[in-house]
Amino acid sequence: GEATALRLGGEGAEFVVTGNEVGISEAVVSGIQSYGGTATFVRVDLGHIEDIRALAEESVNAHGPIDVVVNNAAIQSEPTVREAKTDQWQEVFNLNYRAYWLLIRILLDHLSSGASIVNISSNPAHHTNPGEFPYNAIKAGVQGMTRAMALDRAPLGVWVNSVASDWILLERTKRALFEEDLWYLGLSIRSGDSVGPRMLQP
Repeated sequence: GEATALRLGGEGAEFVVTGNEVGISEAVVSGIQSYGGTATFVRVDLGHIEDIRALAEESVNAHGPIDVVVNNAAIQSEPTVREAKTDQWQEVFNLNYRAYWLLIRILLDHLSSGASIVNISSNPAHHTNPGEFPYNAIKAGVQGMTRAMALDRAPLGVWVNSVASDWILLERTKRALFEEDLWYLGLSIRSGDSVGPRMLQP
């Protein structure tokens, strides 16, 4: 998400950055500004419907018609099918899936002509990893939702696409990976080596 924001900021985009971690989000805002873009931060929890409404309202009031929406909110989950709890399922579903749909539904009448919606999926949508339920199932669902949205909005000239990247080489990714994970991913690294070719740079 940050890399996308910085790239578009360098092209002069005006942003509303959202999240519930102030320090991280404000750092993204500063980065966008340093690249020549403009940005404001709206603190919300996208797992809550009223927060989504507030985000949409503040965005439209500040910028008018919206040209681009990037749905990138997500939390990771790592239980097995047996271990997953219903409250955990609901938390992941609300943030990683329901929020994408609700934000777009609220913004439908405020999208500019030719607007673009980008729903961020992930590699488990295609190459499901063990012990990531229901995250892996819901990321596959994001791609199905994207196709449905694309068909629905195409007659109105709104583009809807999904991006499902492979692993991205971040510090938290490196900290989270163990040798057994790399075996599942088809990767091999030695101490001090950079991660293999399927790992993308941010």
